[in-house]
Amino acid sequence: MLLCDLGDMQYRTFGSTGVQCSILGLGGESALYQRSDAAVGIIVRALELGVNYFDTAPLYQDSELNYGEVTPYSRDRMFLATKIDQRDRDGAWRQFESSLRRLRTGYVDLLQIHHLDDHAEVDTVLRSDGAVAMAEEARAQGLVRFIGISGHSDPDVLLGALFRHRFDTILLAMNPADVHRLSFQDRLLPYADRKGVGIVAMKVFARGEVFPALATAEEALGYVWSLPIDLAIVGVENIAQLERNVQVASAFRPMAPVQMIALEAAVASDEERINYYRRCSRGDEIRQLLGGRGPRNSRGAVY
Repeated sequence: MLLCDLGDMQYRTFGSTGVQCSILGLGGESALYQRSDAAVGIIVRALELGVNYFDTAPLYQDSELNYGEVTPYSRDRMFLATKIDQRDRDGAWRQFESSLRRLRTGYVDLLQIHHLDDHAEVDTVLRSDGAVAMAEEARAQGLVRFIGISGHSDPDVLLGALFRHRFDTILLAMNPADVHRLSFQDRLLPYADRKGVGIVAMKVFARGEVFPALATAEEALGYVWSLPIDLAIVGVENIAQLERNVQVASAFRPMAPVQMIALEAAVASDEERINYYRRCSRGDEIRQLLGGRGPRNSRGAVY
């Protein structure tokens, strides 16, 4: 049963896809790592509350399996986004076919080339035997609707990829500390927005590192939603955190520029700590995910 005080979810058109996505997406990390009834309950509750964008990846331990408990009954209500981290065509096919089995679905809405760290990786995935060729083949077969890329460290890498191939979406790190180091906001966001690329923000809470420089989740989420993005994905530990985030999304109103500048100033002295993921390679992420869930904050998210 829906709680009467949560309000109505807000939606935006996702780039040039024509799809209306909730401005809050459910991140595939955190509670979804391990198979459990609680994890499945979070996905179900997100659907009840109007969330329709669902993020996952093969790297996120049991995350795809938890979604697979829900997709047979709710697939038409879910914009399902997963990723591939293999760079060659054949390896990417094997990984993607495993994802379809784990997700218990015949297709995904969005397949993303995960964690592009440097220009050499872009060269590799764009070769005739690279991961992008696999993704385009999957789209031609009706197994994928849209194709995207993600990156944590260098906006120029993603910008170079967008110059060389027509990707539908990007998943990029975004919070007030972004402006202080290799800014995605300054160097990538304007181009992507102008080209009609669907834009998804991650690292909104930077695994809790934005606190206490920021006082509330409302500030962190309000900042990124006030930028020209389509949605933000946030992982949660429990339903209470999910419901809190939905309340924030329902009540969101764009921030004034002066408010956003004040938040950027508030995190300036902590920007190196908050921007930890700028130094995190794909290999580092794999080791981190296999070794544990990483730091947490009582306000809630891992992204």
